[in-house]
Amino acid sequence: DAYRFDPDHVVIKAGQTITWKNVSAMPHSATGDPAQNPVEKTHPEYIELPDGAEPWGSKMLQPGDTYSHTFTTPGKYLYICIPHVLTGMRVSITVECG
Repeated sequence: DAYRFDPDHVVIKAGQTITWKNVSAMPHSATGDPAQNPVEKTHPEYIELPDGAEPWGSKMLQPGDTYSHTFTTPGKYLYICIPHVLTGMRVSITVECG
């Protein structure tokens, strides 16, 4: 369970904010910035943003740390945990029109 996001898919309305909290004993990130995808050459599809959406991402979150981001552009966002992307820490958010 230390290598997953919970839940693995969220549906929100444009303008809503999501807060991630690291409840694991190891550091993680929540990263929706294609330029920070460490496996971009082989798996560029691991991070995808809707047209017009700005890249986003947390710093490395230590146990207990939180990170919040407000989503304003509708569409599907695919994001990862940078250090654990290859263990399957990849999930999605769907942002619907408000």
